[in-house]
Amino acid sequence: MSQLTCPLRNIAIQDPTAIACLSDVHGEISYLQLDQAVADYANELQQYGFNRGQRLAWQGQNSLALIIAILACLRQGLIVAPLNHRLPLSRQQQLLDSIAANGIICANGADDAAGTNSTDDSAPHAQPDSIAIIPPPKLANNISDTTPAQPQHELELAADAPMDLIFTSGSSGTPKAVAHSLANHLASAAASQQLIPLKRADRWLLSLPLAHIGGMAILFRCLHAGATMVLAEQSDILDAISQQQVTHLSLVSTQLYRLLEQADSDSLTHLKYLLLGGSAIDQSLLDRAKQHRLNCFTSYGMTEMSSQICTGPAVGDNIVGQPLPETQLRLSGVGEVEVKGGTLALGYWRAGKLISLGNAQGWFATGDIAKQTAQGIRLIGRKDNRFVCGGENIVPEQIEQLLLQHSEIEQAVIVAVADEEWGHSPIAYTNPLSPQQQQALSKEIRHKLGSLWCPHGWLPLPAQPIDTKPDRQSLKQQAATICLKRCSSR
Repeated sequence: MSQLTCPLRNIAIQDPTAIACLSDVHGEISYLQLDQAVADYANELQQYGFNRGQRLAWQGQNSLALIIAILACLRQGLIVAPLNHRLPLSRQQQLLDSIAANGIICANGADDAAGTNSTDDSAPHAQPDSIAIIPPPKLANNISDTTPAQPQHELELAADAPMDLIFTSGSSGTPKAVAHSLANHLASAAASQQLIPLKRADRWLLSLPLAHIGGMAILFRCLHAGATMVLAEQSDILDAISQQQVTHLSLVSTQLYRLLEQADSDSLTHLKYLLLGGSAIDQSLLDRAKQHRLNCFTSYGMTEMSSQICTGPAVGDNIVGQPLPETQLRLSGVGEVEVKGGTLALGYWRAGKLISLGNAQGWFATGDIAKQTAQGIRLIGRKDNRFVCGGENIVPEQIEQLLLQHSEIEQAVIVAVADEEWGHSPIAYTNPLSPQQQQALSKEIRHKLGSLWCPHGWLPLPAQPIDTKPDRQSLKQQAATICLKRCSSR
């Protein structure tokens, strides 16, 4: 089995005083201090008797303890599965069942673990005795005051064994557990660094959840470069950026919109690179970012490719740049993006087995439709989001992109509902709009895209964390129910 040098231990030896984490709770944590904390927790996990390849879920939000737990599991050959702590307990239980978790590291104590809180009506059956509830790393606020002995030897880790299970967003269906290796994450980090330079003195804010691939990618980019990861456990993004002199930042469009609403001319001056992804970025938003002199890059990626697939300077029009170094990309006959390379994950975890992502030649079909342009890859939309209305193919993402150009719209999602006359009809989810605003937007959609593209209904988009993708399947079901009720009441 091939091996790779542990990036954390490597920097702890080479530059022990370099700052690994900057936390608003624990202060500055050096690479040497982080390495010792990881070693201590790895020894603690060993005492529980887990075997290599067993799966430990993490339940809790981003924290220094979670970073330690992830890296300690890696050293012990355990597979860590961070859960989205915002999900209902019943949904978390489904994810635990799907991977047959052997243990849960619960940041908030055993009483809050999925499936163990009998007072919560949303909680399912109690956990079987075979699933251990494990306490997280015990961290005193003065961890930054410790001075461990400097390690003398490098640490070799399995390169190609599963090290984590990251769930896809599930925006178009049931979330899938994607298994990545250390080699996957380091390949992604190395390729990203060639396009967005990151060095030891730089600071990247952990602005995305570690339960998502975007957050996990930030962790390994910093480890690969020996840079500092900024943890804002008790601060908002703007305060963290200005107070901790953040140089690198990853945001989705809604986060950028809200950041620019709050920021003044001086609060973002330390930022060197702003990486935008998750959905289409409106040109007006990019223009506002440039007024703040932000160096914006757009990114297209997915869990199955260990984060980034394409990256490039932000030019708008849904152009996401060129494939990362070492990533191969081609478009099928129908324009579907197909990819392969060292960042392609090991597979989907199903019933205790890894299901390969690629075909016989190693190509993974992403389900995204795109075009090649002189400026780079231009994303059009998801193949499975398309629908037919009155005989015309409707691409929801094109309607969404048009809506997002307006200052009244912060978020927009278009879904299809069955329609007896038209086959399917578009329904728009947005932040609340007046009837006059809806009429004006419908008129513009009709003028630019055609009458069949106009929403047949407008619904308020349910509140959700701004760093997560909307659950299109859930919104579609909700819209169908509302439309059915309206029809039955006529």
